[in-house]
Amino acid sequence: MENKLIQIIEAALLSASRPLTIKEIQRFFS
Repeated sequence: MENKLIQIIEAALLSASRPLTIKEIQRFFS
């Protein structure tokens, strides 16, 4: 679970210029 949170944080930083979409966030928890 902690690993997925790290991935979400990294993705958020990489896409800092635009918000993550709901689908992108849900993909981490699928």
